[in-house]
Amino acid sequence: STSVSNFEKQIAYLKNNYELVSINELVKNNSKNRQAAITFDDGYTSFVKNALPIIRKYKAPSTLFVLGSSIKKRNNGTNPKLSLLSEDEIKKLKTDNVTIGYHSENHKDLSKMDLDELETEIHSSKVLFEEKLGIKIDYFAYPFGKYNKTVLSVLRKSGYKAAFTTKSSTLDRKNILEIPRYCVGNNISLNEFQTLITPLGLA
Repeated sequence: STSVSNFEKQIAYLKNNYELVSINELVKNNSKNRQAAITFDDGYTSFVKNALPIIRKYKAPSTLFVLGSSIKKRNNGTNPKLSLLSEDEIKKLKTDNVTIGYHSENHKDLSKMDLDELETEIHSSKVLFEEKLGIKIDYFAYPFGKYNKTVLSVLRKSGYKAAFTTKSSTLDRKNILEIPRYCVGNNISLNEFQTLITPLGLA
């Protein structure tokens, strides 16, 4: 949701002040360096048009959490004005240092679903999606940031290595299925961005 010009300033700042890593490296690595991983939710075509050229320019690993469904009925919290990437377009991202994560099948509130619905949204639809894309998906992002103990249980059984919330905080590897992320809104200034992502005491 940020502008292209602001996004490039943010990536340039991260490149100069952090070690930019993939989420796989972030989850596994115990490096003492300041590390940052860049993630995007939903899988809009604007990712390829606007974000990808900047990611390539700065050689920044990134993760795109995509939906298993094409979402023809856009009443689920995704932006109806933006189109979603096709499966073929997602496949091409494998050569651009982009990790593909899963964002559920239909982008609905998982905390309101029963076990059967969760099995479809989190696991069985993901398996089918992996077969279509020809890749293994290890990471998950909660739609709207909503989840509960039942959702966490299904994720564990589904074999995900880690899952990402919308809580703002630095990484705690003890809660690997509740990894926080700093959500960057539209038209945030570079100074505000720096303040947002800088943990207290590390400025």
